[in-house]
Amino acid sequence: MLVNPVQFSFWTVGIFPILSDEERLKLLEIHHVIQRLQFLNQKISSTEQKCINCKYCQFEIATVGDLFTVGEAEGNTSLCE
Repeated sequence: MLVNPVQFSFWTVGIFPILSDEERLKLLEIHHVIQRLQFLNQKISSTEQKCINCKYCQFEIATVGDLFTVGEAEGNTSLCE
């Protein structure tokens, strides 16, 4: 289980199937965890793809809304509320 916010933000960049290669590179260049997570949150909120599927077998893993919420994360490095 990832508990470090920096590791978590980079991990999510690597696994999100709704990101293009260009978006992944852009996110990897962002130096602030909160900005990376906010970008991911905006991408999730704006996507028309509401299900997250396995890249290989297309099995539905979760809905986009099931993943995580970044609310009031300003200055907070804790992932637990």
